[in-house]
Amino acid sequence: MPHSAHNLDGDLLPALRAAAGELAPEELAAPILVGVSGGPDSLALLHLLRRWAGERGTTIRAIVVDHALRPESAGEAARVAALCRGWGIAVAVRVVRPGVIAAGREGVEDAARRERYRLFAEEARSVGALTVALGHQANDQAETLLLHLLRGVGLAGLTGMPTVRRAGDLLDRHANPGAAGELPSRPALWRPLLGVGRAAIEAYCRTWELTPTHDPTNDDPILRRNGVRHRLLPLAEELFPGATATLARGAILLADDEDLLRRATDDAWVRCAQADGALVLLDRATFRAEHPALQRRLLRRAWTEVRGVETAAGLGAAPIEAARQGIAAARGGGHRSLPGGLVVVVERERAAVGLAATIEEELRQRLTVPLVGPGWSAPLPKIGIIGLSAGWAVQLVPADTAPPGGAYCPLPALDAASPPLILRTWQPGDRFVLPDGRGTQKLQDWFVDHHIPRYARRHLIVLAAGERIFWIAGLAAFLGANTAPHRSDAALRLLYNGASSGATKGRE
Repeated sequence: MPHSAHNLDGDLLPALRAAAGELAPEELAAPILVGVSGGPDSLALLHLLRRWAGERGTTIRAIVVDHALRPESAGEAARVAALCRGWGIAVAVRVVRPGVIAAGREGVEDAARRERYRLFAEEARSVGALTVALGHQANDQAETLLLHLLRGVGLAGLTGMPTVRRAGDLLDRHANPGAAGELPSRPALWRPLLGVGRAAIEAYCRTWELTPTHDPTNDDPILRRNGVRHRLLPLAEELFPGATATLARGAILLADDEDLLRRATDDAWVRCAQADGALVLLDRATFRAEHPALQRRLLRRAWTEVRGVETAAGLGAAPIEAARQGIAAARGGGHRSLPGGLVVVVERERAAVGLAATIEEELRQRLTVPLVGPGWSAPLPKIGIIGLSAGWAVQLVPADTAPPGGAYCPLPALDAASPPLILRTWQPGDRFVLPDGRGTQKLQDWFVDHHIPRYARRHLIVLAAGERIFWIAGLAAFLGANTAPHRSDAALRLLYNGASSGATKGRE
């Protein structure tokens, strides 16, 4: 230890003490787990925490994750572990299982981070830590801000990292389920050096004669962060001295703005969104009433809900804006594609966000009319039941037993030259006679007028004689007094799980 250790200019301990003020009392009372890679940032953090813990009597524990991506990584992890033990700090060395981290440049970085956080969560549970301390500093904050800005993200991506984060990151997926009725628990992520620049940390290491490990991947120009670190930020500092600190402070200010908007988004979500299994349903009228900024955020949240991810990173601004305009437009109809295999289906009163491969089937299952596969057909029995699907059936009953009301559809009387009556699915060219008896209308036009979604039309069941339609199961009957006389021997009714259903709505 240097002889001037207790009276150092530029000592970082006051910064760490200030950052500790953001931890909750219960977090300070429990052991604090420190992620240590051996680099200057995490090594300085571990040293500072050791000094700080000596003042408070706090328990510090360390975890070293060997990602096994370089031949020398095992030796580096062993040296860091030996240093921890020499300082009297309990340490766990975790080695990433072979094959967990996939090949590919940026993919490797993301996969390594996911696995690292999983191991952090496991070790925190094991030792009872409520806080995981990480060595991110001001340069990391500035680099993150520039990277996200150049990728074209929204405000949420420009906020950088908070000093303490208790939700909304990779640790969420590794939360320990609580007891019945309790929220899942997870450790807080604590980054006490976010206000400290890299130069100050390297100076601290020199002062205290700490010897960090150098990871050569931090110099790899293929990785975008390294390009920002070694080229963009030095140029920014040359042109605008203090640029790194300015960017880091800007990220903190933007974080406050983001927090306000996130709360507003939560309120808007309650007003107009419903997460329903593999779908998110948005009420269009309520959606239109929201500010465009909230509309975009609602769509981003819907995307993350369906994909089951924490952030909308990689979603992009252009597809969100196209979807937003489609939902906010006066007319319904149409699909808007989103990255990740998702699509937005815009209907008259609502919009649905779901997986493109399954969204239409998901929406059909939510309709309250019987549906069958395209091309389905069945002849009419004299008297009896025809099973359809999902609890639906059509029953022919004697006409004299059918009470008046919309649940029954009397069969039309046709002459001998007419095609036989059958039940089948809709086909292009189908028509019905208008109620006044003067002319016909295409059923497709009726679908458009009555806002019947495209994904349902070929699955609807109709009563037809040739191309002439008399009934759409669950929707309408076209049997006005001027269109065709009724048979006196039989009537149709729609059943659901054995009970009579209101079979005809609208035109009856």
